[in-house]
Amino acid sequence: MMSRKLLLAVALQLIVGLAIAQTNTTTVPQMPVTTLAPPGSEKYPLLVFLSGDGGLKKFNQDMVDAFTNAGYPVVAVNSQKYFWKKKTPKEAGWDLTLVLRYYGRRWGHNTFMLVGYSLGADVLPFMFKNMPADVQAQVQQMVLISPSNFTDLEVHVSEMLGKNTKTGLSVPGALNKITTTPLLLMFGEGEDDFDLKKLKITNYQKLVLPGGHHYDDNAGNVVQTILSHPAAPAAQAAQPQ
Repeated sequence: MMSRKLLLAVALQLIVGLAIAQTNTTTVPQMPVTTLAPPGSEKYPLLVFLSGDGGLKKFNQDMVDAFTNAGYPVVAVNSQKYFWKKKTPKEAGWDLTLVLRYYGRRWGHNTFMLVGYSLGADVLPFMFKNMPADVQAQVQQMVLISPSNFTDLEVHVSEMLGKNTKTGLSVPGALNKITTTPLLLMFGEGEDDFDLKKLKITNYQKLVLPGGHHYDDNAGNVVQTILSHPAAPAAQAAQPQ
């Protein structure tokens, strides 16, 4: 039989262990990510890239590589894995908050740039609006590459095969609630899945590149166009940690 003191000690250890486990689940990101912080990247904002519904395959990965080759520290979110199970805007926004806070502290960055492609572009406005105000204020620019009109924050095989949904949450409606953060909307020539006429805001700019939804697989040109745009965050002196 355990003594009373030993039982109390064991119980205390279990309580402490549970508290630590709960703390870890609220401070460590729960998103499927790959990360790379190249040398010298401390002078750039932390860039979070949300992939399309195909995940981090060639075109998406090529964009990530192009951003890191340009010097940016990148956290790339595999949207196929993350949104395979439906998310609410609130839980997705909180998970993105954890990513920004965790890697911001880990790598010493206090400004952010958010980039989403296809599904990643659709969900990004909803995630942004469900982040705390202080984190929103740290976002210097959001880039939406090939967004569509609707999303339900879930991967659908039919959409992976090229059939766009006509129902769900309104992406233009969500963007209309983002009135101060600079927005860059990029489309491939011939894309017509997003209705710009529904936008009531003035803090966005639109760019059209050749190559359709996959931009002729020229990820380098897409990234170069984004980073050379006047609204792109400029390199800064090393940020205080």
